[in-house]
Amino acid sequence: MERSSRILSVFVALGLLTACLFGSIRYHAFNFNYYKSEYAKLNTAENIGMSEEGLLAATQTLLDYLNDQRQDISCVQNVKGIEREVFDQRESDHMIDVKNLYLNARMICLAIILLGVISLVIQAVFVKVKGYDVKALFVDLRLGFRQVILAFIIVVGFLLLSALIDFNAFWISFHQLFFRNDLWLLDPSVSIMINMFPEEFFFGMVVRIMLTFIVTFVGGCLVFSQIFKRTAEKFSIENQH
Repeated sequence: MERSSRILSVFVALGLLTACLFGSIRYHAFNFNYYKSEYAKLNTAENIGMSEEGLLAATQTLLDYLNDQRQDISCVQNVKGIEREVFDQRESDHMIDVKNLYLNARMICLAIILLGVISLVIQAVFVKVKGYDVKALFVDLRLGFRQVILAFIIVVGFLLLSALIDFNAFWISFHQLFFRNDLWLLDPSVSIMINMFPEEFFFGMVVRIMLTFIVTFVGGCLVFSQIFKRTAEKFSIENQH
């Protein structure tokens, strides 16, 4: 039972970590205020030749598509004095890949979160039904979180260092890893999408995602730790009586 509890503890820690990471990604990826502030800072609308309203409408179209609220990214706006589709066929095809990647990642994250919840329930059953010592459970959970955090620090630390040293190389490697075609290679002289989201835009978003994730995960660990500490103390007092 002790070995099973320790394995389950790792799943619990992974569930919390995944919930914090996915929540951070979703919050910033769909935070419309961030898009507006970055567009203003980078003077995006003027550089592309669109009105601010047209640029925001095109952005909302992309976000709705990624969120599976529409079937395409068709959006007609005035670009440099001409009424036209904002996004061409290559951009549309690339967004199919992006949407599939996001939806698949969401499904995997939700599965890991569910696994973490189920693992915690099983551990509660160990204590309630099997008589497993709650203090031992607390030790198992602390060990599981420690292992997951250590692995996370190594992996994410490496990724962050790579991004800070050369974000362009990091971004290219990311696309080569997750996409099996070259549709993501968009020509800045033709593609409106690549001009909407230059390197500076994504760098700022990645930094915000990581900072939010770190704060929420550390906070979640502290709350989780306090809950189980008080539970352990309660069980200890009850057992003494």
